[in-house]
Amino acid sequence: MAECERVPGCIFFHDRMTDLPFAAEVLKQKFCLGSNIDCARHMIFDALGKEYVPTDLYPNDVSRAERILADAQFEDAGPQGAAGSDAATAILDDV
Repeated sequence: MAECERVPGCIFFHDRMTDLPFAAEVLKQKFCLGSNIDCARHMIFDALGKEYVPTDLYPNDVSRAERILADAQFEDAGPQGAAGSDAATAILDDV
């Protein structure tokens, strides 16, 4: 398997878990030097951009990544959802 294209700039790969070298190596082998399809950091980077990847997010914390992605979708839908509900209220007011 190929190395993740994000390894050169990935904070986790270079700076995290220095106090737990064995655990860090296992995570790096699985997520950074293997398939990155299940990497929580990679998921957010691809969907939202580097600035949205929390520095303390571990590659195996997919549930947290999914919450971040869901929150981002909710925020993006906010103004549209509000306009839609205003329109529905206006229609009901005319009835």
